[in-house]
Amino acid sequence: MTRRPTRRTAAVASAGVLAATCGGLAGVSFDPCYHSFCDNLTGDGQDEAIYDALQAEYDLVGNVNTKALDINADVIGSAVLTFAYDTSTVNGVKPRR
Repeated sequence: MTRRPTRRTAAVASAGVLAATCGGLAGVSFDPCYHSFCDNLTGDGQDEAIYDALQAEYDLVGNVNTKALDINADVIGSAVLTFAYDTSTVNGVKPRR
């Protein structure tokens, strides 16, 4: 059974060390607008001070980090292509030849 992420598990608050290592702002959750009204591409309803600081670090469209989106889209495409050819690494069944 898979657990659906909740606001608490998906947007963990950054400590100063974690923010320095992984990015983000100290004392602010990784995604302050996760599943909220301000979770949009326009910026409506967002805390301006927080998102001005995040915009200085990342290329944001609304609250979407476009660099992270680009990297993750490439990774997803690679995984889909890999498993379209051969799923033996996850299910142990050799592909038909």
